[in-house]
This record gives sequence, C-alpha cells and structure tokens, in this order.
Amino acid sequence: MKYELSESQLMQMAQQEEAEITNRRAILEQMLKVMKEATQAIDSMKEIQGGAEKVMVKLGSGIFVEAQILNKEKCKRSFAEDGYIEEKIPESIAWLEKRLAGLERQTMKEREALLASESRLGEIVGILKQIQSEKHKMAAEARKNISTK
Repeated sequence: MKYELSESQLMQMAQQEEAEITNRRAILEQMLKVMKEATQAIDSMKEIQGGAEKVMVKLGSGIFVEAQILNKEKCKRSFAEDGYIEEKIPESIAWLEKRLAGLERQTMKEREALLASESRLGEIVGILKQIQSEKHKMAAEARKNISTK
C-alpha cells in the first residue's frame, strides 16, 4: 500500500516525533534517578549490615545530618505517602533489588522506543530535505527558463 503525504503532514509528523522523543528522554531521566536512589539505599543498608555506626541522612534541599544507627536489624520502608512498614534490612534490600531489576527492564524498553522514535524522525527529516532540494531545483530551473526567454 502506498501513501502520499504532503510536506505539512510530514512536518507535523516530525513535530510529533520530536515531542515523543522529549517525553521519552524525560521518562528515562526520571527512571535513572529512581534507580540511582534505589542503588544508594541498597548500598547504605549493606553498610549498616556491615557494622556502620553512623550514616548521612538527606533531609532535602541539599541538607544532610549525621545520624547514629540504633537498630541494625530492621528499617522502615514507605508504602504510601505517609505510611510505612517495618521490616528486616535483608527483606528491604531484596525488595529494592527486585524493584531495580524491573526498572532496568523498563529502562531498556524505553531506550528501544526512544531509538525507534529517533530513527523515524531521521527518516522524516530526510524526506523533508529531499522535498526542499527538489523545490530548490525546480525554482532554479524556473529562474533559468525565465532568464533565457
């Protein structure tokens, strides 16, 4: 099946792909941020299991405090905005590692989709450049024909 698209339709498709690419990049950036945070939490809990006495606790806005660890067996994990559960550190590590594995799979899918969008955009831009080139050739021919008359 063969479709014919106008230049304006192709430009609209290119804009949609650009928006899709911007969106996918933002999603990937957020996913990588969450993965980094999960990795840091795993590392911190492993330090606690290894006998760390104190840790730096991020309060937000770039502010940290040093805190003494009173319980090296259990931690609290949030499950809702203001809710949390207490569980053994190895359980929290396992939960985070499972979550991290899921995020890694999602990240791979998102990267593949981003590459596909970038490829489609490249194809559309290539076609638009061909159209522009043909327009310039036609305009040059028209000027040539006018000047020879």
